Amino acid sequence: DISERKRAEDELKLRNILLSTQQEVSIDGILVVDEKGTMMSFNRRFVEMMGMPKDLAESRSEELSLQWLMDKLADPMEFMTKVQYLYENRSETSRDEFSFKNGTVFDRYSAPMMGGDGKYYGRIWYFRDITERRRAEEDLRRSEERYRLLAENSGDVIFTLDTALNYTYVSPAIVRLRGLEASEAMAMTIDQSMTSDSLAKSMAEYARILPEVEKGLNPESRIEVELYRKDRSTVWTEVTLRPMRDNLGKLTGFIGLVHDISARRGAEMDLRLMNLKLRASEMEYRNLFENSPMGIFRADFSGRLLNANPAALRMLKFESSEDINRVGLNSLYQSQEDRIRLISMVQQGTVSGFETDLMRGDGQTICLSINMYLENDEEGNPLYLEGTIEDITERKRAEQELRESERRLADIINFLPLATFVIDRGGRVTAWNRAMEQMTGVKAVNIVGRGDYEYALPFYGLRRPILIDRVFESDEVIEKKYPQVSREGGILSAESRILNPGSGEIILVGYAGALRDTDGNVVGAIESIRDIT
Repeated sequence: DISERKRAEDELKLRNILLSTQQEVSIDGILVVDEKGTMMSFNRRFVEMMGMPKDLAESRSEELSLQWLMDKLADPMEFMTKVQYLYENRSETSRDEFSFKNGTVFDRYSAPMMGGDGKYYGRIWYFRDITERRRAEEDLRRSEERYRLLAENSGDVIFTLDTALNYTYVSPAIVRLRGLEASEAMAMTIDQSMTSDSLAKSMAEYARILPEVEKGLNPESRIEVELYRKDRSTVWTEVTLRPMRDNLGKLTGFIGLVHDISARRGAEMDLRLMNLKLRASEMEYRNLFENSPMGIFRADFSGRLLNANPAALRMLKFESSEDINRVGLNSLYQSQEDRIRLISMVQQGTVSGFETDLMRGDGQTICLSINMYLENDEEGNPLYLEGTIEDITERKRAEQELRESERRLADIINFLPLATFVIDRGGRVTAWNRAMEQMTGVKAVNIVGRGDYEYALPFYGLRRPILIDRVFESDEVIEKKYPQVSREGGILSAESRILNPGSGEIILVGYAGALRDTDGNVVGAIESIRDIT
């Protein structure tokens, strides 16, 4: 019947149109290959997502497409292993992730296309760019980690409540404050945590802020309450509470901070004892001032030295503060710009580790590290400058010697007869000696500081990991993936045959090892290459 056949053809055409439209409007990149692995179809999103050149996409060549893709992949070996496995195991579905070198991350899903009779017609691939999601997840993880570290290392107790005022989190500082483990504190209700008077005060305060909270506002509440310790003794605390809301502004609970104010509450009763302690503290400070190995000083804004401890006088080679004032403290600065900048900085806040050169009483110049703060009166007017000084002359000399040592090391590498180069942990070239310039024809000035496997181009004509990159991989990975690489101690070695346009095939042997800092951490790698043709 022609009409039946016509209706079937129309239905098939409609299905094809629907399928094609769905494919083109999909937010996923879609690729369909036949049973031989040949590209049958793909949507526009796939081409855009991969950044594939238009002419390459239109060629539908799987071989050319894979060659182009290999250079963009962060781990081409893993990618191809997965593809090959699925082609060999036709009935399996798969979902995994892979990354480009530029940091783009894709979610990849693949499933076979099977007929009703079980015949294999090919495979369909779905790709989704999840870079932003992964970045957001990582940012969230880091943020949560920072807040967790803050909560767990805070001297005050941090807690959260749900909207029913049940504890949902209590930080570890609760052990010091109340002698309870966090889990024990969370199991308690609010009325079990504090005295009856404090409970009444807390409920009254909650009733006061509740109308504002219900209006969507975030009022801050601060009251003093008396909490029970585990042994039923009490401790006076200051509790600060604020609402917590989700991204839509919906109330999810409250976050609070508990600060121990028991010392402050008992201050009036212990006033006489505190005065005795204050006098003892003043004596202790005087003893510290006189005997401290670090220089301590006090000066006014005009540059007149008000007081200096014996260590400071010894450091500056003067007998007394008066001797310094006769010379003029300001005149000791070898850079008046440094002095002006130091005064400007201390007016903004406490200064730490400010380095400058001063002339001693014997005429010698030393380098000092200065910590200083400004003391003001009750009305905010400046009274004096107070701080400490440390002679760092020897340290600065040692740092200079280290820089000289590093420069000499760079010279040694540069004059090594073997072609040698160095990369840092991020894969950027930090040294490229003359022998390497002669071997590759690439000048150091054109490659030092470059990354993205640029050092592989002179040898292989493409960016790819080479022997020096294996230094950062484990022994297990090297043995499994790179059997041609040998390891003796901490040194890797391997031979490579390279096609040189000028001289034909050459045979190179490379030796690579890790560079470590003083703590033993790997900070880079070095490779030397010899032509053994």
